[in-house]
Amino acid sequence: MTHDMGRGAPGQPGAYGPYPPGGPYGPGGWAPPPPAPQPGVVPLRPLDVGDILKGVFSTLGRYWKPLFGSALVAHLVAVLVTGGALVAAYLSYEDLLNAFWDGVRAGGTGLPDPAALGPVMLAFAGVWLVGMLAMAAAGAFVAAACPAVLQDAAIGRPARVGAVLRRAASALLPVLAWALLGGVITIVPTALLVTGFYAVLLGMLTRFGGPDLLDLPGWLGPLMMLAGVALLPLAVWLWVRISLVPAVVVLEAQGLVGALRRSALLVRGSWWRIFGILLLGAVLAAVASAVLQLPFSWAAAVPEPSFGTDPEASMPSLGGVLTLMATSMAFSMVGQLVAQTVTAAFPPLVASLLYVDQRIRTENLAASLAEAAGMPRPAPAAAPPTVTE
Repeated sequence: MTHDMGRGAPGQPGAYGPYPPGGPYGPGGWAPPPPAPQPGVVPLRPLDVGDILKGVFSTLGRYWKPLFGSALVAHLVAVLVTGGALVAAYLSYEDLLNAFWDGVRAGGTGLPDPAALGPVMLAFAGVWLVGMLAMAAAGAFVAAACPAVLQDAAIGRPARVGAVLRRAASALLPVLAWALLGGVITIVPTALLVTGFYAVLLGMLTRFGGPDLLDLPGWLGPLMMLAGVALLPLAVWLWVRISLVPAVVVLEAQGLVGALRRSALLVRGSWWRIFGILLLGAVLAAVASAVLQLPFSWAAAVPEPSFGTDPEASMPSLGGVLTLMATSMAFSMVGQLVAQTVTAAFPPLVASLLYVDQRIRTENLAASLAEAAGMPRPAPAAAPPTVTE
């Protein structure tokens, strides 16, 4: 069966209406096609790197209230939870910590039984774990808030802070599970590399007459490093495959398992392109965060105490040390809060725009977005060739 795809003779009407004067490409025969409609922060066509970066900055500029508000609320809650856990741990072992510090000031005499410090170490390890989980939950909340904002930003519709917070909260659990899964994927090869490196280093010190601190076979350290190197590319590959999960969870109301499958389907055939753009977004966010935290890091620097011949007379009390530590920690937390509030939305917005781009390329999402914005439905655009995995 023959299909003419709706074309007619030059100057004659076809399935898509008559050609304009001068032929199908306009007057002169070679007029460029009309620009894609842009009701919101990005044009409704396949997006290139410049379109995605412009879209991120436009979204940050136009929708800064819901984006920065979500990031501020999430990270402020994380800081308060971590600080509360730290205070609770200190108050639980205040007498033991005071006795330990008094023994240190006395030159090491009168120190408590080392076995008694075990619960203290476990308590502060628990504080660290609570802090890590709180920060992971804050990052997941921001990752869920960004596609919620972008759903309105893509069609030029205003986004309300309360509505964004509610949508992000409703998607928090699956997005948090995704963040923890991504953490496991990345931490396994990293832990193998770091542990293997230190095992090799301590083994070398043992050979040069140092104490045998690990008592491990000499081949175990290099084997762990090789395993870490081998697993690192797999971890990066898996992370890119699941990078669109928050957008899928929020915009398609899917659970974690369905979102993982959907993200892998959307990434298929464009892995290298998505990896490069995600890496660029992460680098830009990291540089901006480092610059924003720099003045707070300077303010948080604690002067080193100078000890005289009498350590007990020259060393400060535990209260003085805790005051210095609390002041330094407060500056560090404020710096991290400011940096995270400003930059935390950047990588999730990049990933959310990549989700929109992939659906425009593969599912003609541009037509649905134009219809939602009250504009004429654009014709499906041929996506540029992509590098396959």
